Amino acid sequence: MNGLTSVGCNVVDLGIFPTASAALVVLEKHFDGGVVVSASHNTAEWNGFIPINSDGLICSEGFGMERIKEIFSNQDSQRRKTTGSVAKLDATDAYLNLILEKIKVGKKFRVVLDVRGGATYLVAPKAFSKVGCEVTTINDRIDGKFNGKSQTLPRNVFRS
Repeated sequence: MNGLTSVGCNVVDLGIFPTASAALVVLEKHFDGGVVVSASHNTAEWNGFIPINSDGLICSEGFGMERIKEIFSNQDSQRRKTTGSVAKLDATDAYLNLILEKIKVGKKFRVVLDVRGGATYLVAPKAFSKVGCEVTTINDRIDGKFNGKSQTLPRNVFRS
């Protein structure tokens, strides 16, 4: 966040929040974009940044990454006279309300959620509970290990 505020960006810190949820918040709040720090449930050495554009879409080649590269290569953008700010936002309830407007469950289910130590542990159990499900969670402690097999190791990748 310091890097962004040092070049004049105002930052809204969502805290620990799932990537897809953050993308929806960017879209709904009309933010210019977002950045998620994520390991995609891989081991810690695979942590990375996921840029999100103002449409709530993950940036990649052909989908906004070129603009990000342009901004970083423009030295003038790094010489701002003003410093940006950081504001915290608890978007969990707003995100849940957006989901619950679209989901109707006609029956009470018992569900087990394996959130693999990821950010979903904050949102998914609440969402299922709010639609009337009886929820049990496993691997619901964030420890950076993600309680699963790394998707980056060849022995753990499914091959057909």
